[in-house]
Amino acid sequence: MTIDEAASAIGRTSPDVAVQGLASLLAEWKLNADNVDELRGQVERYIGNSWISAQR
Repeated sequence: MTIDEAASAIGRTSPDVAVQGLASLLAEWKLNADNVDELRGQVERYIGNSWISAQR
């Protein structure tokens, strides 16, 4: 699975703003100069500061 496929798969799981933001964060990561350790930190901060709705 590529980073684009992962971002797309995450984005399809829910219309929740936090989920869509995480998908965007992943998709945009490959466009900047951050390494994978910086991505991990960004994802941890993003998830740690977000509430994902459990509504289905």
